[in-house]
Amino acid sequence: MIHDLEKKFKDIQSYIHKKFSDFEDSNDIDVSRDEWKRPEGGGGITQVIANGNFFDNCAINFSSIYGKDLPKAALAKTLSKKAEYGYRAMGISVISHPKNPHIPTSHMNVRIFVILDQNNDIADWWIGGGYDLTPFLPYEEDIIQWHSSAKASLEPFGRNSMKIFLIIVINTLKFLIEMKEEALEASFLTI
Repeated sequence: MIHDLEKKFKDIQSYIHKKFSDFEDSNDIDVSRDEWKRPEGGGGITQVIANGNFFDNCAINFSSIYGKDLPKAALAKTLSKKAEYGYRAMGISVISHPKNPHIPTSHMNVRIFVILDQNNDIADWWIGGGYDLTPFLPYEEDIIQWHSSAKASLEPFGRNSMKIFLIIVINTLKFLIEMKEEALEASFLTI
């Protein structure tokens, strides 16, 4: 199950990177990929698109870490969990800064924490994350659409299923990409 989750997160990272790369029509962009290791256990992949025609800077990050003691930052003030046999945490973080001021800066992250049992299987889990847009030139209709779409995409789902978590993640990412595509088309119309 852990490896399936890691693969799903890496697939999401690749999907976002491909979609964001498609916005660039120049071969003079700076693209980098850094695979890193965490000394305490785990690692990740950081992908960056910079100095393009569309993006000033954009990072799509994947991480999967593990350890014996659950970090205090992993727990809310009211959440009390013990990781007797260790933990795993993984997620995706996306930050994008388009050059066009009519297209908002965006940020999104999703993550899952799992507590392992003595067989290294999932004994308990919880999810977290969020997403936001920061418009430089706000338009009321865009704000209303953003909040309405975000609410509509999350309302039908509960919080007790791994499958539902992955559906929310994928739908959120698709929405962010669609927003970027619509904003890109609109920006060409205003130039």
